Amino acid sequence: MLYCVAIENARLYQESITDGLTGLFHHKYFMARLKAEVDRARRYKIPLTLIMIDIDFFKKVNDTCGHPAGDKVLKEIADILKEKTRLGDIVARYVGEEFAVILPYISYKSALIVSERFRKVIEEKRFDEIKLTISAGLGFFDGTDASFDSEMMLELVDRALYKAKNNGRNRVEVLRHCEQ
Repeated sequence: MLYCVAIENARLYQESITDGLTGLFHHKYFMARLKAEVDRARRYKIPLTLIMIDIDFFKKVNDTCGHPAGDKVLKEIADILKEKTRLGDIVARYVGEEFAVILPYISYKSALIVSERFRKVIEEKRFDEIKLTISAGLGFFDGTDASFDSEMMLELVDRALYKAKNNGRNRVEVLRHCEQ
């Protein structure tokens, strides 16, 4: 009996931290993990990357194909992100059609390769008959600035994503925070 209660509690906990549609972590859990990961990167002076991904012109999918098709696209992109990340990475549905990926302990060059892999796989995939692209902002912290915090990381990655969208979409833009 105790075993069944423990399993049910684990199931309920998992449901409480994940997005019902995509199965990814939800925004609130993501924010808590981002803070913890930035704190750890700062404490141990290790690199940390945050990638923010936005599906280009996603509103068009919902408007022309319907919300069920849009939901299917979100699920498929979530699956791609989970498949193309390491076990210790944190993949979340940030809001709407935006996703976030926290990559701890990864070099700047490796993080850029991961981001480009996401972009390329999604660009080459057909979602039924829908062709999509993504824009990604990559924020990199080298772990050396004792004053750096999760809000600064979010601002960094938000500016990088905005830059990707303004520079034509279907691209990755990077901003790095490193002490000189």
